[in-house]
Amino acid sequence: MKKRLFGVTANEGNHGEDVKECYYYLDNTPTHSYLNYLYKYPQAVFPYRELMERNRTRGTEEPEWKLTDSGVFDEERYFDVFVEYAKRGAEDIRIRATVINRGPERAVLHVLPTAWFRNTWTQRPGTARAGLRWGSGYTIDLEEPYYGQRRLYCDGSPELLFMENETNWERLYGGAKGYAKDGIKDCVVEGRRDAVNPQQLGTTGAAHYLIVLDPGESAAVRMQLAENEALPFADFDGIILERKAEADEFYSTVIPTGLTADARDVMRQALAGMSWSKQFYHYVANDWLKGDPGMPSPPAERKRGRNHESAHLYNADLIAMPDKWEYPWYTAWDLGIPVHSAGADRSGFRQGSVDADRARMVYASERSTTCVRVGIGRHQPSRACLGGMEGLRDREEEERFWGPYFSAADLSQTASQLYVVGQPRGCGGT
Repeated sequence: MKKRLFGVTANEGNHGEDVKECYYYLDNTPTHSYLNYLYKYPQAVFPYRELMERNRTRGTEEPEWKLTDSGVFDEERYFDVFVEYAKRGAEDIRIRATVINRGPERAVLHVLPTAWFRNTWTQRPGTARAGLRWGSGYTIDLEEPYYGQRRLYCDGSPELLFMENETNWERLYGGAKGYAKDGIKDCVVEGRRDAVNPQQLGTTGAAHYLIVLDPGESAAVRMQLAENEALPFADFDGIILERKAEADEFYSTVIPTGLTADARDVMRQALAGMSWSKQFYHYVANDWLKGDPGMPSPPAERKRGRNHESAHLYNADLIAMPDKWEYPWYTAWDLGIPVHSAGADRSGFRQGSVDADRARMVYASERSTTCVRVGIGRHQPSRACLGGMEGLRDREEEERFWGPYFSAADLSQTASQLYVVGQPRGCGGT
């Protein structure tokens, strides 16, 4: 079951961490009024182990071994899965997943649109717990203490499955059983009906659609997330078409008219990827150092390792990442450069990212004498600013340290830092 993109870690990949999937951000507007995404799902067994083993054994001078090298797409045996979101309003979102069988034979696919609540109750004892349950008809009712009630309307008559967004203690520690994470996967893939809650409630809920498609055939799964809808799915396709037309109109004012059609598509998808890759990043260093209540204690090394000096750090930011699969990281190439790219769509999101980065620079200046040290841990400073660092007082000494080398990446990284912090000491005139 695909719940997130699969990739290799830094130790498993011959060129470091890397996602081994075929997926495409096709469209997105700054207000997220319309989004479109494509995922290519092989019909053969997904080669998880082979992807890890092949890349682990390759040298850095060799190319990466990709999913397309494995043969799982031979004879076009895969599904195209297009996922679209369209807003009728801030509290009314239409969702459509269109599945196409590209293969030469009839094929079966299980599609499970899923709603879940982020687990805040484990980290904060006494926090009111959110919940999901089977509502009237084929709806999943969502109840959150602060935001109130929403409903996920599921078209057709899918089976609704529920579990808890809780650690699977049985799998990890041999503890008591429960309807924890992996429950829906265990039910669908392994046939374990006891893995999902028979009372049809929890903090994670999914609508289970079983789709059988002949070669070239397609089917659409429709959902609607709203507060309370008297006529769900009314003018469903019309709303999607309207938002798509508005996205076309918007990008006609952003993308230069002199570009070729192919170049316009590239720029639009690049900007769409920046919007798709926004993430809410919530990191409270002091809580992380202590560990979550009710969970096994973190290793003692944590209190002596990276971030142990940063107990005052509190993050609650919406930031842009180079790609959705990446985890937020305190480096200029992960935060600074996307700031420049995000500004191209005129959304104003860049300023929010800059403000978040500026806060990090204030944090960094409190604990370090280096003028450009943005990261929590030991990260490479920008070469163009080394003249302002303690111990590297002159250009000659700087060049002995790095060599007289400046690439476009170095300069754009430096520009990002200058844009974020104004004019750091030692970088005047850069």
